[in-house]
Amino acid sequence: MSARRRLVFLAGSRYSSLGGGIAQALDPEVWELHAVAERVTLDRMKGITPGRVISKVGELVKGRIARWTGNAAERDPALCDVPGVTLHEVARLGDADCTALVARLAPFASINTGGCGILRQEFLDVAGPVLNIHCGLPYTRGFNAIEWSAWYGLALRFCVHVIEAGVDTGPVLHSEVFEMPAAPSSARLRDAHGERWAPLFVDALHRLAADPGGAAVAQDLAIGKPHFALHRRLRAVLDARLARDEQPGSWTPAIDAADLAGARPDLLGPIL
Repeated sequence: MSARRRLVFLAGSRYSSLGGGIAQALDPEVWELHAVAERVTLDRMKGITPGRVISKVGELVKGRIARWTGNAAERDPALCDVPGVTLHEVARLGDADCTALVARLAPFASINTGGCGILRQEFLDVAGPVLNIHCGLPYTRGFNAIEWSAWYGLALRFCVHVIEAGVDTGPVLHSEVFEMPAAPSSARLRDAHGERWAPLFVDALHRLAADPGGAAVAQDLAIGKPHFALHRRLRAVLDARLARDEQPGSWTPAIDAADLAGARPDLLGPIL
């Protein structure tokens, strides 16, 4: 039997459900799985805002109600609970100690399951291709790409790409268009398709394993531009536009490449 390929999950927490969903879908005879996760410390807990606490409590309450009513969807396991995953905890993803650890592991590839922040080139050099998921490439690089895609009237195309030093500029391994959810809002856009990200990563990994040197397709960086976080006033405008759409399941792209390349300064329209 050929040697297994070593895969590293980069996680802000050992409890990553995205990492768990990917890990449980991979053949343990083909993949040797490692998780490099930030450990929970008092300093990290101090950084948790009241809003985050309220949001998490709300999720737990909704999950409990769903279980009581029999409408609960099956959840992916935590990354640390998947059999065969070797856990390594670090103070901070991408720092010198983490870089040295990943260099020793010498992975075939790594996956960002959330919480990585900005990874420096010296880390990327030792982590193998680091895979990330992003919406709307190459049009909407940067923050809040899902919401910006909806703002421009683009299809919700989720892409697994390789992280480079540039902001979301790396080549794309696999992409898939997801339907607009019913009764869409900016919040629902972000929550509606999270359970489908794990299969997208798994497919991208299989493509990479089959053709390590040629599976990824370079982006046309002349199209689109980096984006900042969507301002709360723009978010309110987006929600109003989504609420007025009569057929949210058939979202029609409203722009072309020239728009995002800067040919239309009026693209954002009026700000309410």
